[in-house]
Order: sequence, then C-alpha cells, then structure tokens
Amino acid sequence: MSDKQTISVRIAGKDHKLTCEPSDAASLAAAAQAVDMRVEKLRSGNGQITSERAMALAALDIAFEYAKLTQGGVGSGPSVDEGRIEKLNRRLDQAIESIQGALDV
Repeated sequence: MSDKQTISVRIAGKDHKLTCEPSDAASLAAAAQAVDMRVEKLRSGNGQITSERAMALAALDIAFEYAKLTQGGVGSGPSVDEGRIEKLNRRLDQAIESIQGALDV
C-alpha cells in the first residue's frame, strides 16, 4: 500500500489541497488545470458569471463529454477503460467537494 500525496491546485483563482496516490499526482494536477481552463474560458465569455456557476458549468461540460464517450456503444468510438474512468470520476468528485467546501466559506 502506497503513501498518499497531497498536491496543491489552483482553480478559479483559489488554491485547493487534494490527496491522491503518488502515481496519480501528475494526472490529477493536469485534470485540475483543464478544469481551471474551462472555468476561465466560461468566465471570460461572460464577465458577470460567478466562479461557482462557472465551475458547475465546467463540471457539466466534462460530464457531458464523458456521457458521449460511454454511451456510444461498442465500435462507435474510442476504446474506454472503465476502471480508469471510475478512478477519474472519484478524483473529480474529490476536487468538486474541495471546491464546494472552499466556496461555502
């Protein structure tokens, strides 16, 4: 069993500490950066949108892309590693919970 690693990511101008397996740290940091880029794109397109709404819309966009990948059926798209997707979903859930906790403060 490996030790957990804590990484710091920045999303929507706020720092968040996340715990993960050391082998997942780079991927989680990259995922956080991708979420941050989506949030910033949404915010730049609409100066009145709140960070919370931008994060919710970014999460919806990511979930929609995931749904399109997994609902395509056999032979209709790229191969999907269900175990990896579940792992990514858990990480996204952790990140969203961390972000939500920071917004509630």
